[in-house]
Parts: sequence; C-alpha cells; structure tokens
Amino acid sequence: MRTPRTVRVAGWVLLVCGVFLAGFMSYLWSVLAPSMAHPGATTGGTTFTGTAEQAQTIFTVFAAVIVFGLGSIAYGLWMIVTGRRSIAMMIGVLVLAAVLIAISWRAMAVLPAEVPENDHAFARKSPRLSSSLRGYFRGGSYA
Repeated sequence: MRTPRTVRVAGWVLLVCGVFLAGFMSYLWSVLAPSMAHPGATTGGTTFTGTAEQAQTIFTVFAAVIVFGLGSIAYGLWMIVTGRRSIAMMIGVLVLAAVLIAISWRAMAVLPAEVPENDHAFARKSPRLSSSLRGYFRGGSYA
C-alpha cells in the first residue's frame, strides 16, 4: 500500500516529465513548423526536403507526444492534490501511450530510415539533430 506522501512524490515526477515532454515538443514544433509547412521552399535559411505527407506525419507524432505529456501533467496534478492514485486516470494515460506508440509505428512506415544521399554534409554539421529528421533539412542550425 502506498502512502499519500509516496503518491504525491510520484505525482511530482509525472508532472515534471509531462512538462518536459509537452514543453520540449512544443518548442520543436515552433522551431521546425515554418520550414515543414512549406516543403521545398527556403524558410529562415532552411529547406525541408521531405514531402507534405512526411511533414504531416512528423507533426502528428509531435502532437501525440504533446497530448501524452498533457495527460501526464493532469495525472500528476491529480496525484499531488489528492494524494491518491486513480485507476481511471491511469488507464487514460496508458491509452494515450498506446496511441502514441501506434502513431509512431505508422510514422516509421512513412519516413525513410536513411538520410538522402545529397544531405550528408548537413548531417555532419548537426550531429545532435536526430537521424530521423536530419535528412529533411538543409542549411539551418536546428541542433
């Protein structure tokens, strides 16, 4: 049996993780959206070289991570305020996790696994940019 104190500590952990997920993905969305909204066009010195479908898929994954983060924030706040766990909220967050996994699985089918041949120079300049996104941008500094 968990005491209200341990439940509140777990709530704080969920809250911090949720804020990190929702905040970081929102930041990435705001930085990458101008280029991804216009594939092939130079926006802010960077060109998104993927297709419109690939941009939509990436935005969908970002949105799913943000919604999962918001669900974690809600459940964390619930645990902090009440000092109790909620089976309904736990199931809700687990459903959000399952949806996130399904969306990510779909994204793997749409996004190619390799960096396009002509974009290796940018990949070397930005080693911190994830390999799944690295091949879609040229000329910017998103690292």
